[in-house]
Amino acid sequence: MPSPADRPDNPPRRGPGSARAAIVLLVAVVLVGAFYRWTLWPEGSPGLLSSGTDQYYALLTRGFMKGHLYLDLPADPFLATLANPWAYAERSGHGLHDASYFQGHYYLYFGVTPVVVLFLPIRLLTGLEVDQAAASFLFALAGLVASTWLLWRVRERFFPSASLVLTGALGLGLGLTTTMPLLLRRANLWEVPITCAYACFSIAVCFLYGSLTSSRRNLLLAGASLFLGLAVGARPTYLFGCLALLVPLALWAREAGGVYPALRQGAWRRSATCALLPAAIVGLLLAAYNLERFGRVTEFGQRYQMSGDDSQAVMFFNWRFPLYGLRVYGLLPAHWSPYFPFVSAADIPPRPAGQLGVEDPYGILPNIPFVFMALGLVALGRTRKGLGAFALALGVATAATGLTVMAFGGITNRYMVDFVPGLSLLASIGTLAVCQDPRGRPRIGVAALALGLLLYSALFNILASVRHNELFRAEHPKAYARLVHAGNRLAFAIDPWFNPKGYGDLELRLMIPPGKPGTIEPLVVTGTTFLSDYLVVRYEGKGTVVFGLVHTNYPLLWGTPVTLDPDVPHTLIVGMGSLYPPAAHPYFDGIDPLFAHRIQETIKVAVDGTTVLETATAFYDASSYQPRIGASAASPAFPLAFSGKVLSVARIPPLRFNSSGGASHVGPVEFKLKVPPFTGRRSEPLLCTGVTGRGDLVFITYTAADRIVVGLDHWGHADTETRELAIDPTRIQTIRIDSPSLHPGSESEPESKEGTPGRLVISVNGRTEVDLPRASYRCLPDQIAEGVNTIETSTAQPKFTGEIVGIRYLGKSRR
Repeated sequence: MPSPADRPDNPPRRGPGSARAAIVLLVAVVLVGAFYRWTLWPEGSPGLLSSGTDQYYALLTRGFMKGHLYLDLPADPFLATLANPWAYAERSGHGLHDASYFQGHYYLYFGVTPVVVLFLPIRLLTGLEVDQAAASFLFALAGLVASTWLLWRVRERFFPSASLVLTGALGLGLGLTTTMPLLLRRANLWEVPITCAYACFSIAVCFLYGSLTSSRRNLLLAGASLFLGLAVGARPTYLFGCLALLVPLALWAREAGGVYPALRQGAWRRSATCALLPAAIVGLLLAAYNLERFGRVTEFGQRYQMSGDDSQAVMFFNWRFPLYGLRVYGLLPAHWSPYFPFVSAADIPPRPAGQLGVEDPYGILPNIPFVFMALGLVALGRTRKGLGAFALALGVATAATGLTVMAFGGITNRYMVDFVPGLSLLASIGTLAVCQDPRGRPRIGVAALALGLLLYSALFNILASVRHNELFRAEHPKAYARLVHAGNRLAFAIDPWFNPKGYGDLELRLMIPPGKPGTIEPLVVTGTTFLSDYLVVRYEGKGTVVFGLVHTNYPLLWGTPVTLDPDVPHTLIVGMGSLYPPAAHPYFDGIDPLFAHRIQETIKVAVDGTTVLETATAFYDASSYQPRIGASAASPAFPLAFSGKVLSVARIPPLRFNSSGGASHVGPVEFKLKVPPFTGRRSEPLLCTGVTGRGDLVFITYTAADRIVVGLDHWGHADTETRELAIDPTRIQTIRIDSPSLHPGSESEPESKEGTPGRLVISVNGRTEVDLPRASYRCLPDQIAEGVNTIETSTAQPKFTGEIVGIRYLGKSRR
């Protein structure tokens, strides 16, 4: 029997620190919430509500309001002409990506609960639509609040003397030792149902805890059942997590003397009804929802998904997958790098047949070791039966959901939010249980261990979020650059201790092996797994070889064939961006920005003094101070090591680069062009100079069939435009441009962070429309492009779609 202090009808023991603990945990929620917000919106303010958006959940909400279950978007009629519209190759890019197509309509196989609990109520109340990123944030915050409230209740009732420092740390851990920071790095369509299910699950376990520690057990058990059902409505992977509802029923049946005696008791039967009925009602509604949409109660629409595979032939669940999922989700260690954000992608083990793919996962045990503190639950003993039963129920729900996720054919870190928060909550309760002895005195050593594991786990999640799929770098380059520069300051200060060879290009003395025509071998390897770059050598026969660069997942870049004597040592000079620290690293402070970009974004290979490969390209960040020479770390792409002999390896100062190629003139440039037919307001590139992150784009915006605006985007600052100009779209337009970027100068000339000062002059059809002092970034000849957005700024589309009749440079020849 439970002790008097632990009987359900006994009120919680409020210690003198209860209010202070509540304040500490509230502060923890605010801090984590602020971090979540920054993760989603590191620059600018979030857009929470909007009107007329074409986001998927908004389209589904509008469909519901019009009385149907499909999206409020007409399906592409081309799909109806296909025998198998779900096969990517057959539909040739037609259709709505990741929607489900069935009988002429688009549906969502993603859960419906977000519409029911958030999107539809907000639309009915305000007439506006919730942004999907904002929805993920709100759901994540709701789940965090529920989990933190539960932690406070557990501490208040069972561990009232727990230290406030430990309590606050556990509150932070509930938000940061999960993989939620990684998920929120890209909160879009896929993340909405995951965060919604997490919120519903967190609220459900609060009700479940209350049913085991309160006299209102039936009402609270019904709440747990309802919210677990809603979690299933958001993510069907929670279905077997509903088994947690059987734990309190089993506990009360045992107290009644067994199942059969319990069945004869009206109180137990009422509890069973409260535990099962709400979830069953939600399940029946989901079954009816599926039946109405797809004609089957168990079909959520994934068989009709329009993804990159043929969903009709895909094996979504298989008995072979859980073991692989346990290995990847549980045991896969991350790589560490000496460069901020220090975390690098893990090596993915070979996949079982039929497995759909793996996206940037991290094993729980090596990377989030705070979960080991869940072992402290054994210290609960018999004196805390209510808490012990709750821990068992939470463990059942977490394990059942986790195993279901692991049986799915795809693996990604965002799916880990389905089960890691439950482990984090169990670890928090286990920490409270072991950080004080039976008399309530603190165990300082155990608490220090728990705090150390928590700090490591939280820091890993934060850093992994910054690294995750390079999304932060791609979407917020300026904020990312500032963060990288600050984060690498300390690491750069201690570089000489760990990197005595310093940075520079590679000078290799090597012997090329004879024969092996058609074979490709790695010579220099940087990065890890799918974030690797390889300098490779291909043997052509009769001593002829070709050097090339493999930027993983991108086309190979091959150089010029060269004939080498296999009996003579050769000197190979290699310049690769990944031989240096990442861009924005303090190493590049004081180095001319133009030259720094050339180092970071150019591959150059010279053999015995002759350049055989030189071109601009992207590189992944280095993951170590020194590259791997002659080996690929058993890469699936290059399983064999270099079969020649590497006699010596040295670092030398970075090479200067050729300045030939590209446009052949400098000075003002005059375009004669025809604008494309007007199909809506859009912007297209006209003249692009420089490189991504440090470039300039002159663009044309079509505002009407006979109206244009010409403007300048000085990397992220599109604040210079002409007035709206009337044109005759049937005639040839003449646009003349002059800017400092068209007068390159020398690499050795210094340039400020804002570029080279000068004047921007834009004239349209003989009339000067802009003549203002404006800086632009200096560039080299091969960094000038006409009609193409080579710097990938978001201001304009990738290409000019009109007709460029002529281009005339009005300055002197470059050559």
